[in-house]
Amino acid sequence: MSNIFSRLGLGADSESPALLDEDVDARIDDILRQSGEGFVAIGFRSRSFRTGSRRTIFTGPSGDFYKTAEYVPGEHEQRQIMGRATARTGGRQKVVKICRPDAQTTVYMLADVNRTLDFGHSRESKLQLMARCAATVCLSLQETQDLVKAALYANESVAYSMPRAKIPNLAVRQIIREIIDPVHSTGKLDSGLEEALRIVPASGQREVVILSDFLNTTEQQYQALADLARLNNVRAVVIQDIRERELPDKGGFIPRPLKVFDMTTGKQVTWWLTESNRRKYTAEFEAHEEALKAFFDENHIRYEIVRTDDEDSVPKVIGLLSSPPLLS
Repeated sequence: MSNIFSRLGLGADSESPALLDEDVDARIDDILRQSGEGFVAIGFRSRSFRTGSRRTIFTGPSGDFYKTAEYVPGEHEQRQIMGRATARTGGRQKVVKICRPDAQTTVYMLADVNRTLDFGHSRESKLQLMARCAATVCLSLQETQDLVKAALYANESVAYSMPRAKIPNLAVRQIIREIIDPVHSTGKLDSGLEEALRIVPASGQREVVILSDFLNTTEQQYQALADLARLNNVRAVVIQDIRERELPDKGGFIPRPLKVFDMTTGKQVTWWLTESNRRKYTAEFEAHEEALKAFFDENHIRYEIVRTDDEDSVPKVIGLLSSPPLLS
């Protein structure tokens, strides 16, 4: 609650801004320690003229000079051998030229920070899980020296947007900070997804990762996602919590009331914990999930479902990023 109090100007006597910043920095450090690092497989040839180290179909003896190395049969080609450099060794070893192609790619990362993300399992909130997933995306881009450009959306608008693409290790802390300390000033559930999609160039053939719970996605937003996936390689990380799928089991034969906060209406409502209501609650969520999966499959969007009570969330995200793109 400290972030809310700081915005309202309350609690200033108990906690200084410096202490709050230290607390946020400590949380960011924890999230980075819990994140993973993999490899992002791209589906399109990069159109960038920047120099990167991504291995593409253009790798080989041609390209921008990177370094020299000792010739290894089977790893290097004969035409990579440098005659003059080899002669300088007196024939003791063969020297080859190592090149890297023009293939630095920008990954556009969109994260949903609406109010439905601001709760979760006792171990962590959905926002904290999203922050770990976002950090995993950034860390996975470091090996190939690719770039990231992120936008966070909520309240029918973009809550945070990077002005330009950055090297991941220079952007990851700010991205995590914006996710774990989101803006919920209006209390609306209407998503700003369509506005966030505008950071993706209209020319197509881009790499896009979307992190959201997809709970309040409208038909118009689904259409915008379908249009995006038609021209780009889109991956989706679906953030979930066990309480969205199951009501608690209080036990016994007597129905018991459960006070819950309805994020759709903003009011507190009462659910009666009967076996029939529990089955209905689960069935409704499973129907939503199956419809979401069908949409992803129909529009060739790779996806992975991660949950706050699941310890394998980071490996799942790494697997999603390294999977061959559907539009390659």
